[in-house]
Amino acid sequence: MELVGAFSDRDKARAFAEQFFGRLLVDPRPETGHLPFAALVSVETDQAASFIEAADAGAFICVRRFIKPRLTTQADGEFLLPGKIAVFPMVKRSDLSHEQADGYWRDMHGPLALRVHEAMTFYTQLSIVHVIHGPRWDGIAQCGFDDIDDLRLRFYGSPAGQKEVEVDVRKFADPKRSPRRLICDEYLFSSD
Repeated sequence: MELVGAFSDRDKARAFAEQFFGRLLVDPRPETGHLPFAALVSVETDQAASFIEAADAGAFICVRRFIKPRLTTQADGEFLLPGKIAVFPMVKRSDLSHEQADGYWRDMHGPLALRVHEAMTFYTQLSIVHVIHGPRWDGIAQCGFDDIDDLRLRFYGSPAGQKEVEVDVRKFADPKRSPRRLICDEYLFSSD
């Protein structure tokens, strides 16, 4: 399990990601006030109190699922980061339990996303198992792409695929209550 914090302050998020050797997803646009958060930090730590307090937009305990793992393709084995990541907070439909919505997201929507999002380089689902504070989200999807054009212009393989995904999302999530997506850059901090 991971501790995930949503931050409105990018610099504070980066400092905590560095301190705890975590993963930082940050929306680089100068104005992010219309978004649910400006940065998301994932860490594994037993010193959580200061991190939870600093994560002003929300703190969550999550299980990370690699639906489409990221590949390391460089000759030297260096970990390759995608150019851009679409980050989608997800709120379940009100008539479903968390377990029902989460199971559908994992077992049915995950394979559909792999088929329809042809340009996607990796796909990770953060299933929120406990909200420490903040919005009552059920999950956070992270969809990686090589560059911004792949994300914006080739997110769907076809108009039919786009419609199929839109219909499918409504089977487990409430699109009206789910926050707007972010477009992020990613940074990893390791103890090596």
